[in-house]
Amino acid sequence: MDMTENEKVIRKLYEITSQHERGFPALVKDLLMLGCERFELDIGILSHIEGDVYKVKHQVSPDDVPLNDEAQFNLPETYCSRTLEADGPFGVEHVARSDMNTHPAYAAFQLESYIGIPLTVDGKFYGTLNFSSPFAHERKFTEIDIDALKLMAIWLEGEISRQNFQEKIMQQAHLLEERNRALLEMARTDNLTQVGNRYSFFAELENQLMFSQRLKIPLSIILFDIDNFKEYNDTYGHIAGDNALVEVAKSARKLARATDYVARYGGEEFIVLLPDTNLQEAVLAAERYREAVSEIDNLECRVTGSFGVSTHPPSDDIHIEYVELSERLIDEADKAMYHSKHSGKNCVNHYAKLGLSLKQTS
Repeated sequence: MDMTENEKVIRKLYEITSQHERGFPALVKDLLMLGCERFELDIGILSHIEGDVYKVKHQVSPDDVPLNDEAQFNLPETYCSRTLEADGPFGVEHVARSDMNTHPAYAAFQLESYIGIPLTVDGKFYGTLNFSSPFAHERKFTEIDIDALKLMAIWLEGEISRQNFQEKIMQQAHLLEERNRALLEMARTDNLTQVGNRYSFFAELENQLMFSQRLKIPLSIILFDIDNFKEYNDTYGHIAGDNALVEVAKSARKLARATDYVARYGGEEFIVLLPDTNLQEAVLAAERYREAVSEIDNLECRVTGSFGVSTHPPSDDIHIEYVELSERLIDEADKAMYHSKHSGKNCVNHYAKLGLSLKQTS
């Protein structure tokens, strides 16, 4: 597989793992299918190992393979026992021609090829990600194969950790009254508009910035607010003002891609995270949001927004402080939005196109 094809695999991995709303099992299945395609193998398994008990948590396999989720095996009788001994990526292209030909798994399952990697979650061994086939692999596993396997493992480790954390939170939440469960939901969602809140946006932004750096793809944000909102409130009342905020949020959420993240940043300000989006694409997206806001037709009167855009092109700096980078991107978008406010409103400006400096004051 050449580099162009490998980049497609990495992009596909990013697309899969960005779709949080589909749920963890669906994402894992897609990831396992991607791995089977990438490694040219038939069976993909995410296992959880406790002691000598090997449990299949998620799997993809041909119809004629008697394998299902929650199947259990004796760990020493699986190839993954060798992966644990290797304490890292381990692969064999043709078991019959290797020292694995006496392994109990070969006698039991007749799997001729295998590649796997251990998973560590929250500092503890969890299990393995592995792919296998009853047919010998036609080519040697390459460094690119290992890199793809490691990328999958990194995402799985982080996502399983997040899933475990969420499960613990939910277990605790079920012990509390409805009021406390509502507070848990409020921690990430703006109560009025039902989009993300400022806190959840920063968390999402930091995560996506790490992905941007790792995959060397750009990331952009759009910051905008409703023009003359104080006058709107004063004229039509705060209930009408709240309704305007709700409708603007609905409009933004409807326009957002599956991988985008919409949040209320504060007051009448909204912010949109655009993964895998360069400067030109972000400006076009902001123009679509601007048009959508101006076309809302069920308010007391037409509203418009002023938009600021900023973009992070991935760098080779391995010592990036993601909190500082997040704040800088938002500051840049805020400067650009401020420029839109003072350029007639109802328009879009990108920070990089303005030649501004963060040292300039508002």
